[in-house]
Amino acid sequence: MKKILVVDDSGDLRSSLVDSLQSLFPDAKILEAQDGVEAKDRLEECLADEPLDTLITDYEMPKMNGLELAQLVRNNPAFSNLPIVMMSGIIGERAHALRAISRDLGCSFLEKPFRREDLRLVLSRIQ
Repeated sequence: MKKILVVDDSGDLRSSLVDSLQSLFPDAKILEAQDGVEAKDRLEECLADEPLDTLITDYEMPKMNGLELAQLVRNNPAFSNLPIVMMSGIIGERAHALRAISRDLGCSFLEKPFRREDLRLVLSRIQ
């Protein structure tokens, strides 16, 4: 069974993403966090429980943004190979920089807003 952690400060977007993931992976266990700090707690819980298969995180969040979260994950040997999908609705030059930084951290990139098919394609590349 897949175990996916979804991190986004927007409850509506998080809910929509969870619905999309459940339609793509009906047997998956979907965990949620509203920011990077809460996600860190969920990741630590996964160390004691079943492993996590994928992390999907927004870039812009309070407390700890997506890049900080990705760096934290990459610096932890237990999660260093965890597939990460970084989402952002940032447009223009900042989006290009974010994509480059995401690649440096070994993250896939998903531009918001996205369609379920976009999500499926990104996930099919990393799993």
